Order: sequence, then C-alpha cells, then structure tokens
Amino acid sequence: MAEAGEVLERDLFLLQYKNVCMATELQKATYLCFKANGGWTKSGWFCNQPRIKHAEIRFLENLETLDRNLKYTVTCYLSWSPCADCSEALVNFLSNNPNVNLRIFVSRLYRIDERRNCEGLKLLNDAGVHLKVMNNEHFEYCWKTFVDHKQSPFPLWDDIVENHAYYEEELTDILQQERGTIN
Repeated sequence: MAEAGEVLERDLFLLQYKNVCMATELQKATYLCFKANGGWTKSGWFCNQPRIKHAEIRFLENLETLDRNLKYTVTCYLSWSPCADCSEALVNFLSNNPNVNLRIFVSRLYRIDERRNCEGLKLLNDAGVHLKVMNNEHFEYCWKTFVDHKQSPFPLWDDIVENHAYYEEELTDILQQERGTIN
C-alpha cells in the first residue's frame, strides 16, 4: 500500500500548485493532497510515480482500509485534474464504496484538448463527485494544512484570480456539454 506524505515543502507546493495557464516542464507531476473524515480522520499527499502509477491510484490504494459501515467525506486538492483513466478508477472506487462522498478541487485542467480527459471529468461529475477549480481560499487552506510553510502567510502570485476564472469557465463548459459532443 502507498504511504501518504505528511507535509509538502513550501517551494514544491508553490511550483506544483501554481495555477498558471501555460504550465512549465517542471509542473509535469501531479500532486494530490487529501483529507478524509469519517470513522477516522486522515490526511496527507501523494505524487505520481512517472511511468509507474498516478497520484490518484496511489491515493485509492491508501483508502482500501475504509470501513464500509461508516460514512466518509474525502476532499482532494490536485495540481492537475485527473486523466481519463484516473477518472474511471475514481468512479469505480465510488461505485464499490457508496459510503464515500468525494470532493475534488483542481489547480489546473489536464490536457482538456483530449476528448477522453473531458469525458473523464464529466464521468466524475455524473457520479456525484463535487468537482471544482481551486480558488484563493482553497490554495490558502492547502498552504496551512499540507505545507511546511514555516509560519509564513500564503503568497498570492500574479494572475491567481484570472487563472482561476479561466479554468473555472473551461471546466463549466466541459461539464455542461452533452456526452458525445465534447470537442
């Protein structure tokens, strides 16, 4: 089973979660911070293992110990939205664990020029996943909860609000399109 990391380094979080519209080569990795409440409270983070396992799959492996008799709310904050395959894996997990309520907040949208990834986001939405783009409050919450920030305040970057608005509009458009009409 994958072990969750406890806290992210400050500079790593700022690099990986920065919601720029043109991601850099250094922002290829997907980071997933999570908090699960229910029979127990658990939190941490996962990163993908390039060419081996995506962060979402490592996260799901960590949830294998959930008690099916208890209700859980799990909130994830991802640096990239899930790819099509990870969206399907999350939906399959939820169909096998109806006692889990999943909320996903993303910093950036992953390859939405690829139809399958858009269909994956719709699949998550249709499965009842609360799917939103991270705003200032979400970034600040992650900063305070998952980052070794050494008591420093969350440093807002240029265009954080504009980039949120851009990605939120893109996600809204994807989720409102009918299946089979996603470009």
